[in-house]
Amino acid sequence: MKWKCLTTKTIKIMKYWETKEGQEIPYKKLADQHLYFILKWVERTAKKGMLIKEGGGSYPEDFWYDEYEIKGLEVEEKFDHRGLLAEAKKRKLSLKICPIIKIPASFKMKKNK
Repeated sequence: MKWKCLTTKTIKIMKYWETKEGQEIPYKKLADQHLYFILKWVERTAKKGMLIKEGGGSYPEDFWYDEYEIKGLEVEEKFDHRGLLAEAKKRKLSLKICPIIKIPASFKMKKNK
């Protein structure tokens, strides 16, 4: 028996950056500066390493806790460094200098008294 593939649809996976407040922002909606600073943070953290703390359980006898350190590629994989770099490449962002922050025309500076 021969099998036939009925569809060849590619499934797109939406990539998000989760802020420390828990808000999920799709990569394509991140401001250039935000994307730049995220990439720099991931690179710095990959070099110095970070401590991961995990725990869970629903009853006292089920509680568990673990902590371990990750460095280098493990950090880059955890924070999808490759996906973030791909987004920066799509936008033709240079990672050598921070993009210029665009201030809206409606923004007005307050004068110091």
